[in-house]
Amino acid sequence: MNAQREILSSCGVEASGWDIAGVFFVETTSLQWMGNDDEEVHLRSPLEQGAVIFLRLLHPRQDTTPIAYRAARVGPRNTEGKSCVHLLPLRRRETHKEELARWIEQLRVA
Repeated sequence: MNAQREILSSCGVEASGWDIAGVFFVETTSLQWMGNDDEEVHLRSPLEQGAVIFLRLLHPRQDTTPIAYRAARVGPRNTEGKSCVHLLPLRRRETHKEELARWIEQLRVA
C-alpha cells in the first residue's frame, strides 16, 4: 500500500473464496476504502487476478449478506506474508424474469 494514500474508511470483514489451488478459505481482515471504487484487503491466502472474493461485515449494523468482489490486482506478499488485493464489486446478474420485465418495459416506452 502506498503510504501517501489516505484511508478514508476501514472496517473489519470476513473474506472467503477459493485460492489459486482451488482451496476454499475464510479469514478475517480489514476492508480499506480510499475513495471512488478503490477498495483493498490484505490476505494470507494466495489469489490470482480475477478471483472472486466474498466479504461480510464482522460488526454489522443491519445486513450480514456477503458481497461479491473481483480481485482486480494482487500485489506481492509483504513481510507478514499478506498480499494487497485491490477489489472491484461484482454486479448481480438479472434473472430471466427480471430481464423479460425490463424488455417489456422498454417496449412500452418505445
